[in-house]
Amino acid sequence: MQITFNANTYVIRHNAEGLLSLTDIEKAWRDSGGSGGQLRNWLTSDDYKRMSSEIQKTTTRGRNAETWGCKRAVILYASYCSVAFQLAVVDAFTELTEGDTFKAAAIAGSVAVSPELIEKHDNTRQAMNDMLQEKGISMGGHAYGNFYRLACKAATGYVPTVLTGKNGTVKDYLVAAEHPECMAALIAAMETITMGLKVGLNYHKVAAMLNVETTKNVDYFD
Repeated sequence: MQITFNANTYVIRHNAEGLLSLTDIEKAWRDSGGSGGQLRNWLTSDDYKRMSSEIQKTTTRGRNAETWGCKRAVILYASYCSVAFQLAVVDAFTELTEGDTFKAAAIAGSVAVSPELIEKHDNTRQAMNDMLQEKGISMGGHAYGNFYRLACKAATGYVPTVLTGKNGTVKDYLVAAEHPECMAALIAAMETITMGLKVGLNYHKVAAMLNVETTKNVDYFD
């Protein structure tokens, strides 16, 4: 898992039991220039005591002691360290309850990017490609590339070659550039394409759904 504090992104390790390193979060917070947020203080706080029965946590004893916690513990401790992180969690929850999953994902991704987000990109692209194959859409053998370019244009405003400068893939570019918001937007765009294809829409109508103009859908924008 990765977590972002003060525009800096850090890798948070997980152990064999699937717990995440709260010790890494404390170090990341300190390295990002954050003050306060000591793990030992959080573990003795009233907030922690009220939630301790709902949080899975273990501590490795010894000279190099480390504390590990479940995802709930990660979110609660990171929120204890950073007001910005806490507000992002609140904002993402608000957008989710209002039905805007696209915006909720973008907000959440702005403070925490996990390998699961990258995996979701790959799975979503595969689902889109599978739907293209199921519908028999080839576009002269360029359907996979054309629809991915469309998703990229909708999510970022640029086609892949312009976004990356023809160097590497869009996924690798967004990971390297630390743009989880754009990754979440790209995933949402591919999900929209897959749904459009499923109900029988063609390329130009799907593009209109994504607010991207083509030579054959301009009437939708009048």
